[in-house]
Amino acid sequence: MRRKYERGRVLNQVWLFGGIERASKRRFVVPLNGEYGVRRDAATLIPIIQKFIWPGSIIYSDSWPAYRQLSELGYGHDTVNHKRHFVKPGEPEVNTQKVERLWRDIKEWVKRTGIRSRYLQQYLARYLFVTAVPEPQQLHRFFIEASKLYPPFSEVVRRQPEPEVVSEDEGAVA
Repeated sequence: MRRKYERGRVLNQVWLFGGIERASKRRFVVPLNGEYGVRRDAATLIPIIQKFIWPGSIIYSDSWPAYRQLSELGYGHDTVNHKRHFVKPGEPEVNTQKVERLWRDIKEWVKRTGIRSRYLQQYLARYLFVTAVPEPQQLHRFFIEASKLYPPFSEVVRRQPEPEVVSEDEGAVA
């Protein structure tokens, strides 16, 4: 919770964790609440990394201590110390500028649209969708994705014959 100058209402903050695949520009964003917990330590972040990032991938990150064991887990790992630089000197490809831009854009989008915290995951999914799919294709792409979750019937469903209803009088034995 944070207030500026001890004025205004108290806001609940949720930390987000995510990444961007540089070649395809695919992204993932995970709120650190609920399923994953609220801590920003290795015990919380490493399982998320293992879920969303293939072993053998190269991860560029800041110097947060939680990432120290990535090399031991089969990931390439290079860091930028943000206290000194935003791009690693002599290695301009080692930077976190794209993910920093993602955080800025998400914050701006959330402030503009306003959200209810219990729907944060859904808002993030919508944000990732509308920013990844060009507007003219969004409805079509939405139906494609929905059909993956709820596949249409592959054959006509045949109606089963209804069983005969026997009245009590007809079924009684004398």
